[in-house]
Amino acid sequence: MSANLSLMRTSAGGDKDSRRTLAASKARLDRPPKFRYNFGMGKFNLVFNDRSSKTLDDLAKSRSVSKTEVVRNALNVYSALEESARGGSKIYVESPDGEKMLVVLP
Repeated sequence: MSANLSLMRTSAGGDKDSRRTLAASKARLDRPPKFRYNFGMGKFNLVFNDRSSKTLDDLAKSRSVSKTEVVRNALNVYSALEESARGGSKIYVESPDGEKMLVVLP
């Protein structure tokens, strides 16, 4: 709908063409768009070796999410860890028996 408002604002105020454009824009609101909008999101094709592909499949199935969601989550976690490490923090994982292991990022 904002695209329609934008068309209305940029067209000459009140001439016959702008009224026709506005009417056509309103008519298009009643049906879904014929193409997808890309709101600045990148689209990527990733190639994984067999082991990584199986890991991705297993994670997606165990969490009941898509493979894309697994990759998004992994990027978010890695970004947070990287930012913490860059800031001088040390990152540890604690095992169930209380042993702490330092996480070293690649």
